[in-house]
Amino acid sequence: MVLEISGLTKCYENHPIFQNLNLFVEKGEMVVLLGASGVGKTTLLRLIAGLEPVDQGSIKINGKLVNNIPSSKRGIGMMFQDLGLFPHMDVFSNIAFGLRTKKEMKVNIHNRVDELLSMLQLEGYGNRNVNQLSGGEMQRVALARALAPYPAILLLDEPLGSLDRPLRDILQDQIRLLLKDLNITVLYVTHDRDEAFVVADKIAFVDNKRIIQIGTPMDVYNNPKYASVAKLLGFKNILKGKLIHKEDDNLIFQTQIGDIFVKNLKGTDMIKNSMDSKLYIDSSGIKILDIRNSSDQNTFIAKIRDIRFKGDYNEIVLKISGYEIFARIPICEQRSYINIGNIVGVKIDSKGVRVFSDL
Repeated sequence: MVLEISGLTKCYENHPIFQNLNLFVEKGEMVVLLGASGVGKTTLLRLIAGLEPVDQGSIKINGKLVNNIPSSKRGIGMMFQDLGLFPHMDVFSNIAFGLRTKKEMKVNIHNRVDELLSMLQLEGYGNRNVNQLSGGEMQRVALARALAPYPAILLLDEPLGSLDRPLRDILQDQIRLLLKDLNITVLYVTHDRDEAFVVADKIAFVDNKRIIQIGTPMDVYNNPKYASVAKLLGFKNILKGKLIHKEDDNLIFQTQIGDIFVKNLKGTDMIKNSMDSKLYIDSSGIKILDIRNSSDQNTFIAKIRDIRFKGDYNEIVLKISGYEIFARIPICEQRSYINIGNIVGVKIDSKGVRVFSDL
């Protein structure tokens, strides 16, 4: 185990940022930290790097407790969101900075920098001023600088956050391939779900002052434990729900849009009557009906607010009892009554309903 964080607590002015946080990362794993703004993702990187002190708990790197070891001796490479390149230095000197700080021999510094310039497709850039570089080139120089001292762990804080989408898509693929080839252990902060899916071996969700779920992108997408995780994964149609009737496998939840009847719903074993929970309704499990055929169970009256073209399907924005619901309708299933402003029936398939307990 390269990184072991146990019982980590950190407070600012008696306000807890983390309480009893645990995280374990294997050699060569790329773990993405995903969470809402302000939950402490960058703070966690700074604690690991030794840039801020830990109040309680332990951080171990390669089995060694590092709580009281200075940042420069922890074997950490860090790439900041603002990159932090030195504007008065050329590309070579920026990459060599950490090696020179460690007083490496000149020949070793030159060999390592040349290796990284080649590895990151920056051959011939060594003498350039960093201010002459494009955004993508600056990202690669910052990554090379973080990699130069052969770190045990690489910490990347929103490394692609300042780039436009097409360049981000290219670089996230390149970064993953490069770092997997190097077999380096990585913690990677992003707020972008799609970027997390591409880069991560595992995604760790930060919320409620701890890691609330961790798993492969496929595992967490198929089985989010909490509504906050589902939201970060891009799930829409998350309603507040209260169980008002439970008999065998038949359940009725009271929600903002009305009562929803479900059967054989996974995850309800621990839910009792009147308990608050969250319901997710799969947008592809919503059918839009002609208003004249909308009297069945789990059918509601809605107004179509918008229709958004998404390629092979339309996203239909529906207003039900003052609450917006999103339906995913394949282009081939488009009907004449599905038009903005129309009043329609909406049928919810109970098989597309999931329930989450609140944190």
